[in-house]
Amino acid sequence: MKKRRWLPRIGVAAIFTIGIVAAIVWWQERGLDDVAQRLASGDSAGALVAVSDYLQQYPTDERAIALRARALVLEGFPAEAVVLFQQVGAAEIDDLRAWSTALMALGQWEQALPVLRRLIELDPRDGETLERMTICEFESGHRQMALDSGRRLSALPGYEAVGQLQLASMYTAWGSSLEAVRYYKNVLQHRPTAAGLSIPPSDFFVAYADALLSAGNARQAAELLEQTNQLPSSLDITLRKGLARQACGDSARAREYYEAVLRQQADHREARLRLAELALQKDDAASAVALLEKLVELNRLNANGAYLLLRAHTTLGNETQIETWQAKTTELRFQERQLRALQAEAADHPATPRAVTISAYVAAANQDWKTASQLLGSLLRGMPEAYEVPFVQELVDAVRTQGTLPSLDSLPKRPAK
Repeated sequence: MKKRRWLPRIGVAAIFTIGIVAAIVWWQERGLDDVAQRLASGDSAGALVAVSDYLQQYPTDERAIALRARALVLEGFPAEAVVLFQQVGAAEIDDLRAWSTALMALGQWEQALPVLRRLIELDPRDGETLERMTICEFESGHRQMALDSGRRLSALPGYEAVGQLQLASMYTAWGSSLEAVRYYKNVLQHRPTAAGLSIPPSDFFVAYADALLSAGNARQAAELLEQTNQLPSSLDITLRKGLARQACGDSARAREYYEAVLRQQADHREARLRLAELALQKDDAASAVALLEKLVELNRLNANGAYLLLRAHTTLGNETQIETWQAKTTELRFQERQLRALQAEAADHPATPRAVTISAYVAAANQDWKTASQLLGSLLRGMPEAYEVPFVQELVDAVRTQGTLPSLDSLPKRPAK
């Protein structure tokens, strides 16, 4: 009989213990729910503080670790976030999204693809994820996959223009101007003002105009650019208006546009080169030399500029200068051939650190400092040790100061296979 009296007591103790455990779990979950709500409301800094405090008490809690990783992504620490996601994986869709965002921020396109494909499996009509997957497939060199994903994206309601733009951008990168023109035109069928795209309207019209000019459709490019008059003033658009008018044979209008560019940016290389061309067409060699001397001072002359100076000094009969600019033209043409060969290499292996470095160099050589800076930032976030390479250090410094680029001779050789 005495033994039986213990049974209800044991039952009560068990229920009490279970209740305590349930309360602890509830309290823990409540703390993590608060972190999740902070993230949802955009308070990533507060979420990071809260989840860090939580992990002091429960350092192995996988949900907490994943939430910390998500907060780190939003706070701009993708490398640290990736380490945590690799540790605990992703239990929620928001985890997968954050993980893919971190990998893309680091330029780890190939590694992001399995995460994005899992998201597509969960929701095949997720346009945002499909857009990201197209980008990663393109950047990883999976040409057919990228095209297929771009077409799937353009078939999704609400994403028609986005998909068409991605297809146009890919064909532009591959040098297929006629195909690019077709898809840029389709974008405007869905978004007549090019508003609401992943790029500003001015950038869209510049890209479309470039494709038209490359395809030999200068008049269409000129007509297209007239649609941009309602947009904020842009050096790129003004320059393209000049290029289109010059290609149409309207030198007077072209000169007006190039001079407008120089009024806003006195050292603009392309505008000075084009004005020098027009001056030489009028046998005004002295004006051509004056226009190009600024680029010589800034060490921003390319092979075309050197050749224009050679022509100008030949017209003026300056024998010493003729010899100098003959040699300089040959030197710069050799460097540009080197650069084209490196670009071809980078296109074959687009996701490698070497390819990103080359692409950044090419962008800087074309005075596209913003793109060069973005590419180098992506490289160094994903591979901080790359900064130990002297060529990369010199390139980073040159891009930051918009100064002289390092010699391609100092670019490390491609590793042997």
